[in-house]
Amino acid sequence: MRISSYLICMATALLALLAWPTRVVALNNARNLACSADTLRQGKDLGEVLVVARRKLVQIRKDTTFLNVGSLHTKRGGSLEYLLRKVPGMRYDRVTGRLTYNGKPLVKINLNGSTFMGNNIARALAAMPAEAVSQLKIYDLLSTLEKATGVTDGLQELTLDIQTKAEFNGAVTTNVKAEHGTQGRRNDSALLNWLRSNGESMSLGAASSNLESTTAGNGNYTNMFSIDGTKHLGKKLKINGSVSLMDFHHEVKGTSYNEEYLTTGTRAEAAANNMHGRNTNGTLWASSNYELSKRTQLNVNLSGNITGGKSDSQSETQLFDKRARIDTVTVGYERSLSRNHSNSFSVSADFTHSFSEGGTALSIVARMDANNSGSTSNSNSTTHYRQLRNNAGTDSLQLRNLQQLSPTQSKHTSLSALLTQPLGKKVRLQAGWGVVMSNNHRKQDTYDKARTNGMWVDSLSNESRLNSLGQEVKLTLSYDSEQIRANGGLTLQPQRKRFHQRYNGETRDTTLRHADFRPMANIRWRAKGMNVRLDYTGYTSQPSAEMLLAFRNTTDPLAIREGNPNLKPTFNNLFGLEWEHERLGLTLRLNYQTALNDFAEEMKLDRKTGARHYKQVNINGNNSLSTNMAWYKQMGLWNLGLDCSMSWRHEVLLNDDATATEVNKSITKMREGEMALHCGFVPKWGDITMGARWQPRFSHNDDTQTRTQNHDFVFNLNAMADLPYNLELSTDASCYLHRGTMTNSDADQWLWNMALAWSFLREKQATLTLSWNDILNRRQSLHRNASATGFSESYNPVIKSYVLLSFSYQLNIKKKENRG
Repeated sequence: MRISSYLICMATALLALLAWPTRVVALNNARNLACSADTLRQGKDLGEVLVVARRKLVQIRKDTTFLNVGSLHTKRGGSLEYLLRKVPGMRYDRVTGRLTYNGKPLVKINLNGSTFMGNNIARALAAMPAEAVSQLKIYDLLSTLEKATGVTDGLQELTLDIQTKAEFNGAVTTNVKAEHGTQGRRNDSALLNWLRSNGESMSLGAASSNLESTTAGNGNYTNMFSIDGTKHLGKKLKINGSVSLMDFHHEVKGTSYNEEYLTTGTRAEAAANNMHGRNTNGTLWASSNYELSKRTQLNVNLSGNITGGKSDSQSETQLFDKRARIDTVTVGYERSLSRNHSNSFSVSADFTHSFSEGGTALSIVARMDANNSGSTSNSNSTTHYRQLRNNAGTDSLQLRNLQQLSPTQSKHTSLSALLTQPLGKKVRLQAGWGVVMSNNHRKQDTYDKARTNGMWVDSLSNESRLNSLGQEVKLTLSYDSEQIRANGGLTLQPQRKRFHQRYNGETRDTTLRHADFRPMANIRWRAKGMNVRLDYTGYTSQPSAEMLLAFRNTTDPLAIREGNPNLKPTFNNLFGLEWEHERLGLTLRLNYQTALNDFAEEMKLDRKTGARHYKQVNINGNNSLSTNMAWYKQMGLWNLGLDCSMSWRHEVLLNDDATATEVNKSITKMREGEMALHCGFVPKWGDITMGARWQPRFSHNDDTQTRTQNHDFVFNLNAMADLPYNLELSTDASCYLHRGTMTNSDADQWLWNMALAWSFLREKQATLTLSWNDILNRRQSLHRNASATGFSESYNPVIKSYVLLSFSYQLNIKKKENRG
């Protein structure tokens, strides 16, 4: 009944908006229109005639997509992140920091053509004021080395380039905000931006907030400080830099349940956990581009990261048979205190000299990556094996008091020379040779505190070292014309690896020889208003030192793991096809991926104890196919968008009873789809955006003949209106419905938020906002899913309805930019 009522309301609202008058009326005062802040229209003075038109939101010119977001209405003090929600096909996930457009990931971010905030997309979207943005560009950004040689690697690195409005070029923008509300909700922040049209910028930000997390707990908050900047020193040297510090406190309580695709024995697990901790992270990024002469350039990049954390967790795990859930097989209790730290840095440089203008060029490329990390954990565990009897005939009981030290070190170094030779005006051949070295050291010292004398006794310690030395031979052919760009090449990397293992006094030494292959080919055809792209990439993946570890790790008595020194490398193949048409507003994509000798964990179940035994193996049969269609249409003051996708996955797992002579192959076939509809109405007085999304998911496991089907429905409505007396009313409502296997109405969410903002002072720099979040008190965190391994469910308590009072002061010091 609720769903029907909601759909009727949505349909009524849509019909009402369709009937809304959208015809542009003539205005007598042409001068006022030309100076108006309303960016929905542009005027051209043709004597006594004024032509009024709305800018097209999406345009495609050659390899670049233009988003004229200056025509979208934004709330006062809103950031670029808020603005992107109104763009059809644009998706941003705050949790993962992943930004996509029509399903394609955007991995870099620029400001007026220069790197912005060290390519940290999350901070850039939050820091850039929406009112300063006139246009966004999306294109495949070539590296400085690729620009210098004219040869590309064929990999797409899509970049979001922010173009600022003319009045904000040379301006300084500041925003100070204080937000406090019920249930301890708060956010205090300060931000300063200096922007220039040539890409120079400076940003300083500081914040202390718990609004980003809705997980219940008093210890959830984040403190952050950052400095970012880009500076041009003359016409030849450009420097970019970014420094950030983050202190994250978190507290999580929850329960989980999962059921695996097993034919016999224990098949389900239920767990309850309680964890609180703290993580500190510091990052440094810097780059410089120096043009020594018209034919010579030097580029240097440097990055570093320091992290540290600690946590205190408690968990209770029960293993039971699906057919007799009351009779638990194994019960485990564990209390763990852990600390971890990690220091890493990366430095790279490339030098290119052309012997003649557009002629033969020599490049020297060097890179080094290093990481030093470690963790310390102390755990007390009690495990009851209810099907494994002791000498007294009662449940077998295992008590452990473990201390584990896990330091790791790794270093990777490469040095290569590239020779680029033009073979005509459109064809270039590039050949390269280099040396590649890597060292990995992993140590895990595990001590058990004996109950007899209270001493720490070395029980499960192990160590592994992996050193490799190899060569890299590379050959690439590139063709570039007005309509066609094509690249093809092969990289061969023969290596010799020495692997050393130690476990409880026993050592093993192994020497391995292998070669890595990386073929690639791509072609792009450009016509007027249309682009077609075809890609292929293949690469070899080598097993890690931990995968090759031949000894058994029994630190967790319920999850015993063992490596495999006989693992073969995996070879991955990726195929892609893309077609986009500007006039139709249509984009089509097809991707296929398959892996030969893929890595997997073979799992055997001990029915007596409920323990799982995992071993690394190679398997075949893992592949996936995905398709996507994105359509956009602009009709007067309406923006319409449709995004449809479908994927098919074939996944192979190995699991069986520990007493079985042969391991059973379990194959799961999955189909997942998504259909999203976007409808935006952008009149002069505000903004209304509606959306609907349907996500069907199906799976079939041929081992247990288990079939699952899930349907997720999402409906959302966002509205904003300018009111008299400098008031702004905004509201958003969302409905999340889940139906199918392991899903029912108790997982539904109905969310409604509303805010009223009042701007005052001479230039409306100050804004006072009163917002009511989750008015219906229906927010929850209940997730159910079906995957290749089985079913899963997780639940975490969350903060529900709360009221927030916000005060923000925004000052824009606009100064005419001096381009001299």
